[in-house]
Amino acid sequence: TIIPLDLSLNSGSYQINAIFNEGKKNQYLCTTNIRIDEKKFKTQYLMVSEELNNSNNDDKSIQEFVEVVKAVRTNSFSEKLWSGQFIMPVEGRLTTDFAEIRYVNNVYSSRHSGIDIAAPTGTEIRCPNNGKVVLAINGLLSSGNTVVIDHGLGLFTSYYHLDSILVKEGEVVKTGDIIGTVGSTGFSTGPH
Repeated sequence: TIIPLDLSLNSGSYQINAIFNEGKKNQYLCTTNIRIDEKKFKTQYLMVSEELNNSNNDDKSIQEFVEVVKAVRTNSFSEKLWSGQFIMPVEGRLTTDFAEIRYVNNVYSSRHSGIDIAAPTGTEIRCPNNGKVVLAINGLLSSGNTVVIDHGLGLFTSYYHLDSILVKEGEVVKTGDIIGTVGSTGFSTGPH
């Protein structure tokens, strides 16, 4: 089971209840406890030009991201599309880890919701597992050229700042397929 957790979740013990075969004669409940340990996250300070900050990291870019990118991640296929283990989409150096606290020009900006893997512009990006492309769009203010893949059951992977997009919305993709190339479009300080 995959259980997404909110970054702001307090450490402690939590009860998880899962209903199987809901509404059917053979419905049953499984209950377990999980423990969330306290985690200290890194802090990242980015210094960018005022032009980049004002044009690609403002209220308009945030609204666009919510309306376009987050919107496609609200409805997922009800069946599992992936199979086996996920692969890394690209080889490179991890430059920003998940949940890092980010300051831009010494002003708090956000928590980083993914990982950044630096690689040369044009490096091929591989699909990490089977799924369906639900977004393939160029030129978004914050995420630049963007691809989102639905792997089913609420599991999505997203690729931002691409140099080129090599898939189309609605396309079924398989593990290892080339979906695009590394770039630095949108709000980005280098190819990743």
